[in-house]
Amino acid sequence: TTKYRPSNLSEFIGNKSVIQPFIRWLLEWDVNNKKAKCALVSGVSGIGKSLLVELILKKHDYNMIDLTIGDDRDKETITSTIVPLLKTKRTFNGQENVLVVSEVDGGGDYGFISSLTECIKASCIPIICICDDRYSQNIKPILNYCVDMKLVKPCFDDIYRLVYHVVTNEQIRISKQGIDRLYEQSNE
Repeated sequence: TTKYRPSNLSEFIGNKSVIQPFIRWLLEWDVNNKKAKCALVSGVSGIGKSLLVELILKKHDYNMIDLTIGDDRDKETITSTIVPLLKTKRTFNGQENVLVVSEVDGGGDYGFISSLTECIKASCIPIICICDDRYSQNIKPILNYCVDMKLVKPCFDDIYRLVYHVVTNEQIRISKQGIDRLYEQSNE
């Protein structure tokens, strides 16, 4: 997974229909558009949500401010650490800032979603929230401010091209039926 991890958008597998609307949202982001201040990227675990966000931000030279589940996400920390960053549109070298919040549907952190909602309302920079379950009740308060970017499992043809590339490069002998079985097992 590391060796064949996409390093640019052209290598990303599947969800081609989401990429251009996502890029358009990012490039046309407007602080005054209350209904589209945040992008909510959702899809099953392991589908490539964080990777897609990373590749898009890299391609368009944005600075990613990352808030993950491992970070302190209580109301105090967000107020003291994250809120000041939301007013800083650019880095010293001119890159535009984007806040990326992973696993927003994880819940459990006292005051996290209400603090995040306030951050979205007041932000002067784009915010991208990533979740597995777009329908989780935990994230309901932020939905009025989000544009939906739903990722789905890639089709067999996309997966087949990738597997074919890997087995050819690694000189692995596998039949078409073997690849079919791998694909079926990975979708369970």
